Amino acid sequence: MLALSFASVPLYDLFCRTTGFGGKTQQSSLQELLGLAKREAAQTINVRFDGNVNGLDWQFAPSQREMEVAFGELYETFYTAENLSSRALAGVATYNVTPAKAGAYFHKVECFCFVEQTLLPKEKVRMKVVFFLDPALRDHKEWDTFDTVTLSYSFFPQTLDDEALDDEVVDD
Repeated sequence: MLALSFASVPLYDLFCRTTGFGGKTQQSSLQELLGLAKREAAQTINVRFDGNVNGLDWQFAPSQREMEVAFGELYETFYTAENLSSRALAGVATYNVTPAKAGAYFHKVECFCFVEQTLLPKEKVRMKVVFFLDPALRDHKEWDTFDTVTLSYSFFPQTLDDEALDDEVVDD
């Protein structure tokens, strides 16, 4: 009986902290609180843009480095590419999204990366990307571990078919 009376105080305290009974507040770690507040309040996220070329005599970069986007809304941004050589060059863009866990929620509606790009000598073009971020990203189990998503493109050379290039120039 004596042991039960000594154990009752800590057990009652544990019961009150767990249930909130008796006005006791719930205990949470600061990280849990910040994560919860972020998930509840986050209607926007920062998206960064990056661009580079590999083995292609082009300059390629985003027109803007970062934007704040609301989940579920459609946005457009542009990249600029310039052929620095004295001959026509073709390239194809690969892309990735970081963190990787956000990739499944990043949707591109329109993108220059869907098709091969050919730039004539010294030609400079603006290439459009239309995208949105799925609001379901906020439900991802690791949502509270990041606040920025990066969309990165890398252009790689493609071999030009001279006949196709002649047809393309004639059509222009």
